Amino acid sequence: MMSSKYLSIQTLRGIMILFLILSTFFVVSFGSIGDPGNAKIKIVPNVWDTWWEYLIPGVKSDVLCYIGNLPAGYSVGEIEVNSILLNGTVPITAGSDTLLAGYPGFADSVLRVGFNKREAILSLGLKGKDSSLGYQVTVTGLIPSKNWQFNGVARIKLRKHEQNGPLQGSAKFDAGILSTFELSQNYPNPFNPETEISFNLPDDGYVNLTILNILGQRVRMLVDEFQHAGHITIHWDGKDDQGQKVTSGVYFYRLDASNFTQTRKMTLIK
Repeated sequence: MMSSKYLSIQTLRGIMILFLILSTFFVVSFGSIGDPGNAKIKIVPNVWDTWWEYLIPGVKSDVLCYIGNLPAGYSVGEIEVNSILLNGTVPITAGSDTLLAGYPGFADSVLRVGFNKREAILSLGLKGKDSSLGYQVTVTGLIPSKNWQFNGVARIKLRKHEQNGPLQGSAKFDAGILSTFELSQNYPNPFNPETEISFNLPDDGYVNLTILNILGQRVRMLVDEFQHAGHITIHWDGKDDQGQKVTSGVYFYRLDASNFTQTRKMTLIK
């Protein structure tokens, strides 16, 4: 017959084993917000101009962030978009969240969000400073249903506004200051698969150069930033905002600068 002392030891051991099993179950099942998981983020553009510090607060002008490559069992579609923060302080722009089937460099679906450019640059706490090495930025967010937090890290560069130039696509500049706004016909036209778009800016100012389809829907934002006066040429590689090649057909490109707006037509033939 086993002694009562031996039974007590066995009972205690059983309770401890059960406690460890249950503890492991709860940690695995519910996770811990204190232990964030890794995610991949891509910031577009990855060069931030210090001129953005001086934009009016709340102006509709964003840097885009692509979030993906979450660990197995987690989906970007489950992310609570209102929980996403840049550098722990900057929330996403309302209504900027878009779920994409994919994006170059990511293994699966991707969540795209926008952050206000002015707030993004100010979140660095480095007004007026410049670094050739760039600065690390973080993006965090929650999946409430799993009590799980992701953490993504990227590196951006900061440049002074005196060095300003288009951040998407390649560009060439003429030093001459021109007296009138002008949007030139793209060349070549028709084109396949690439073309160049040129325009004149008589004054410094904020510029948007947008590619539209025949329904007037945005296909690609080529320029969305402050520009110095001059003659500027932008290269378009025939891809949309998601990095996918567009189909053959008629497209429009629209220039918005100061009080000037002009649209021209071009044709892609494959």
